[in-house]
Amino acid sequence: MFWGPFWMKAEKADAGFAGITPRDVRHLILRCAGNEYVHLTFGVPGALAKAYKALGITDPIDPTDRGMPDPARGAANFYGNFDLLNSFAHRHTAPI
Repeated sequence: MFWGPFWMKAEKADAGFAGITPRDVRHLILRCAGNEYVHLTFGVPGALAKAYKALGITDPIDPTDRGMPDPARGAANFYGNFDLLNSFAHRHTAPI
């Protein structure tokens, strides 16, 4: 609901509008073992590396990467590599 007013403002998207979250974006709401879910939100230095470590992902990553949204990755991976993160989240039980 937060983005609705922004999307309604743009009859023709300009460069500034392109930085706003796309309508069909996939948020990092990941399914864990036992059918629990966790919602990851990044933005601070090292956030992505910490998430990779917590999930057991050994792919090389910049230790200072903030995990900021990137329109160049498309809507499915706007917030990060959804399929990679989700596949590792399936191995964990979310804390209650």
